[in-house]
Amino acid sequence: MTKNFKHRGIHTKETYTVEEAAGVVGSCARTIRNWVWSGDLPVVSQNRPILILGADLKAAVIIKKKPRTRLQ
Repeated sequence: MTKNFKHRGIHTKETYTVEEAAGVVGSCARTIRNWVWSGDLPVVSQNRPILILGADLKAAVIIKKKPRTRLQ
């Protein structure tokens, strides 16, 4: 089952905080933090506030939207 994350509203040349990224993508902030902590979403620096490049956010959302294939 694929997720319904939105990637069309993400500006690639902007930086987003975790809360802003969650609002643009249409998920909760906890999901964005999990992506950061798992290494799926790179950040500008680990200092607070955590800043995420728009291009990296868009790439991560597109990868997350791809359906997973089942092993048979």
